[in-house]
Amino acid sequence: MNHLKRNINLFLWQRLFNDFLLIAPVLIPFYQYNHLGAFAFYLSQSTYALTVFIMEVPSGYLADVIGRRKTLVFGALLFPLGIALYALSSSLPMFLIAEFLLAVANSMRSGSDSAMLFDTLSALSRSNEYASVEGKGHQFARMGTGIASISGGVLASISLRLPFWANLIVGVATIPLAFALIEPDRLKARGERPLHDILSISKNSMKNPHIRPFILYIGLIGSTSIISLWAYFLYYQSLSIPLAFFGILFAAFQFSAAFGARYSSRLASKIGPFRVLQLSLLIFPILLLVGLIKSRFLLIAIMIHPFLWNTSIPVLLEQINQKTSAQVRATVLSLANMGVSFGYVLIGPFFGMLSDRLPLSLCMILLSLMFLLASGLLLYPIRLHWSLE
Repeated sequence: MNHLKRNINLFLWQRLFNDFLLIAPVLIPFYQYNHLGAFAFYLSQSTYALTVFIMEVPSGYLADVIGRRKTLVFGALLFPLGIALYALSSSLPMFLIAEFLLAVANSMRSGSDSAMLFDTLSALSRSNEYASVEGKGHQFARMGTGIASISGGVLASISLRLPFWANLIVGVATIPLAFALIEPDRLKARGERPLHDILSISKNSMKNPHIRPFILYIGLIGSTSIISLWAYFLYYQSLSIPLAFFGILFAAFQFSAAFGARYSSRLASKIGPFRVLQLSLLIFPILLLVGLIKSRFLLIAIMIHPFLWNTSIPVLLEQINQKTSAQVRATVLSLANMGVSFGYVLIGPFFGMLSDRLPLSLCMILLSLMFLLASGLLLYPIRLHWSLE
C-alpha cells in the first residue's frame, strides 16, 4: 500500500507542470499581433470552453471505466500537440483547432486527477486529508502559472512565439509523470451503456439537493473568474501598462491564487467552510470597482480576486467528493468542472462582443451584477442543505 504514496507527490507535480503556462500572459497580445480583436480571442476561448463542456463528463466517465491513469496519460500526450499547432499558426481557424486539442487534453485530466487523489488517500486511510492536499495541488498549479507568467513575459519581449515553443517542452515533460502514476484498487464502473450511464449520473447529481448547488457554484465562480482574468488584461491596456509587466501581473494573480488554495483548508477549520464560501461574495465589489474607477491602485484589489476564488474551490470539491461514490466520482467531478465551461460558453463570447462595442467599464459593471445575483441565489440552498458551520 505504501507504493501509492508516490501518487500524492506525482499529483502535485502534475498540477505544477500542467498549469506551467508560459503562453497565458501573452495570449491577448499574440492575438492582436495576428490582427485579431477581443471577439476573436473570446471566441477561441469559448471554443475551448465548449469543447471542455462537451468532453468533460464523457472523459470523467472514461476515467471511471478504463481507469484514471490511462485517461491522464492520454491527456498528457495530447496537450503538446495543441501547443505546437499554436506555435506554428497565425490564423483564427488554426487557433480554434489548437484550442480544441488543448481542451480535449484538459478534459482528460480534469476530474480524473482529483478522483485519483481521493481514491489514493482513501486506500491509505487518509481521506480526511483530501481538502488539504487538493488545496496544496491548487497552490502548486497557481505557483506554476505564476512562475511561468514571469518567464513568458520575458520570452515574449524577444518574440511572441517563443513562449509557445518553450511551453511545448514543458508539455512533453508532463508525459512521464502521468505514466508513473499507480491506479488504486477500486470497484470500476461497468461501462456497458456509456451514454445512458453518463446521462443517468448527471441527472441524479443535478437532482440531488446536496450536490447540485456545489456543482453550480463551482461553475459560477470559475467562469466569472476566468472571464474576469482576461478582462483584467484589457483593463491593464487601458491603464497603459507596458507589455513587459503583463507577465508579472499575471504571476501576482497566480501567486495570490496559490496562497488562497494553500490556506483554504486551514481557513475553513477556523471560520467554517460556509463562511469561506461567503467570502467569495467580495468578488462582486472588486469587479464593480474595476468598472467604476480607472486607476492603477485597483491592481491591489484585482489581486484579491484569485485568493477568494481559490479558497472556495477546495471546499466545494471536498463536499462533492464526500457525497459521491468511488464508482462515479470522476464523472461527477467532471460534471462540476463542466459547469465552468458552460458558464464561459454562455457569457464569454457575449462579453467579448460587448467589449469590442462598449466601454470595458460598463461590461465589468454588468458582470459584477450578474455574479452578485447568481451567487446569492446559489449560496442560499448551500446554506439550507449543508451544515457547514
